[in-house]
Amino acid sequence: MPAPHLIGPRPASAPAEIGISRGYPSDIPYDLLQAASRRLGILSLLGAVSAIALSTAFAQDTSTTTTTAGTTGVSASTSTSTLDGTGTITTYTPGSDYISFRTEASTTPVKYYYTKSTTILDPEGKTVEWSMLRPDMPVRYTYVKDGDRMVISKITLTKPVSYYEKTSTTTTTTTPP
Repeated sequence: MPAPHLIGPRPASAPAEIGISRGYPSDIPYDLLQAASRRLGILSLLGAVSAIALSTAFAQDTSTTTTTAGTTGVSASTSTSTLDGTGTITTYTPGSDYISFRTEASTTPVKYYYTKSTTILDPEGKTVEWSMLRPDMPVRYTYVKDGDRMVISKITLTKPVSYYEKTSTTTTTTTPP
């Protein structure tokens, strides 16, 4: 490969030993290229760590243990873990005791049970009626494992209810007799 032909003189600010990258002359010194590459690697590592931290934040686990002492000196202990998840509603039948979600981790629907104390909220925190739930609604939910059942305590819609409301327009034309 022939030596590069420079059109004009080197700028006065450039050092005499300008680095060469992949066979092409570079106006950036080699040590600065290495430092920039190192910073890019550190930023990529920080981005990966942040993504992992964010994904675990959505699946946080809080644990509560309650111990009660009876009159006979025997104590009973119960433990509950509150878990958070995100998914899409696949099945909801009014009057039933369960709702199914397709989670981000699994494409098969998972059955969650609800109670009378289960609340449904819109993204702004306002209460929503059960009749507003539809399949294919993306939601965040909080649940507790109760034996082999998962019982939901709160469902939060990720989009406002107005996004799902259908509007219809009826046009009536009359012809003169």
